[in-house]
Amino acid sequence: MRMARQLTVEYLDKKFEDFGKVVDKKLEDFEKHVDKKFDDFAVVVAECFASVDKRFEAVDKRFDAVDKRFEGIEKRLDEHDKRFEGIEKTLVKQDKRFEKIELKLDRLVLEMFDLKLGQKDLVERVARLEDSHERTFKHIDEFLVIVERHESEIAALRGGVQRIEERLG
Repeated sequence: MRMARQLTVEYLDKKFEDFGKVVDKKLEDFEKHVDKKFDDFAVVVAECFASVDKRFEAVDKRFDAVDKRFEGIEKRLDEHDKRFEGIEKTLVKQDKRFEKIELKLDRLVLEMFDLKLGQKDLVERVARLEDSHERTFKHIDEFLVIVERHESEIAALRGGVQRIEERLG
């Protein structure tokens, strides 16, 4: 029985040692504090190795440390949640602002298309006016040719009248 008890103690010792490693890995942030506690815990376990209850008490202490760590993490998560809510509110405001900007942009695009249509109409009107302007200048040029011809004829007639007057005169 003593040997079975020794094997059980050795088995439990091995199991607790493995468990301690896993917990230590998860409690890396608390390593310095945990190392001192673990040394104290190891002394208690060595002195009270026969008592399984004492080992469970030590494990409970470790779980309390984990609980404290998780409480700290929960507090940090709550703080992050509050910050996230603030960011979320800001994003909602920004979304509304962007919607307003998009509406303005849509209105500007529509105005631009209206201006484009107006510009097209204006270009067509200018083209018609230029065509009319060209025809008018063509008529004026034709008229000026006729006026020049008439002026030449009048000048020739005056010259003829002047020679007749000189002969008569």
